[in-house]
Amino acid sequence: MATGSFALLPMMNPTPARWSPPAATSSTRVAFETLARRQQRLLEAVVFEGATCTQLARASGATATDIRHELGTTMLALYAQLAPADRVDGGAVDAMLVLRALDALDADETELIDVMLLHRPELQRIYAGYEELVGELCACVPRITPAPRVLAQLTDAIDDDAN
Repeated sequence: MATGSFALLPMMNPTPARWSPPAATSSTRVAFETLARRQQRLLEAVVFEGATCTQLARASGATATDIRHELGTTMLALYAQLAPADRVDGGAVDAMLVLRALDALDADETELIDVMLLHRPELQRIYAGYEELVGELCACVPRITPAPRVLAQLTDAIDDDAN
């Protein structure tokens, strides 16, 4: 696997911002901060920049398989810090479920996982836990108040889309 930084994705975000969690702590923030910086950046690229494993692979020179493995391992490690031990398997199916929860898979992979979820209620329960973790990661982002001009532009854009 390529060992470069995941300050990647120049094609998606020319100046990716480093996520800085607020001073207040939560178990999710604390667990996130225990990850290596490379692992944190990988999660940031997927959760906050919307990157897929394939896009990260292209940007880093790694293979998509390597990115899937590293991202899956990272999320499962994060989940293991937060979930009861009996809820963590860590196998290949779990890795794909966690990548699906991150929306980091390509369309064909997503379709395969969705079919599995449709027919396997036990996987649906596991998947729900991974979706919850992704939601908690998203909730860790500090709230900001946009400048009045920016807020007006956003409101206008929303109004335009609604009409």
